[in-house]
Amino acid sequence: MNAFLTRSESLWRDWQADLLGIDPRRAERHALVQKGARVTATALVDRSSAAPKALVLMMGSNNLPGAEGTGRLVEALRAGGS
Repeated sequence: MNAFLTRSESLWRDWQADLLGIDPRRAERHALVQKGARVTATALVDRSSAAPKALVLMMGSNNLPGAEGTGRLVEALRAGGS
């Protein structure tokens, strides 16, 4: 499931993840929105503490994904589904 994210370092992503207490290398990656073969919104979900945390990353928009993508985010936080 990790194939849709590049492994390149992102200082912005890492800074945001650090604010949330998420280690991007340890977090589960969940595709929220796909357009063809491209993933345009994804969530990094960290379950290392009592409450799961998520960092949602999107291409081109500051909005959370629509109902389908938001449903995938809820499932990822609840059950660890991808």
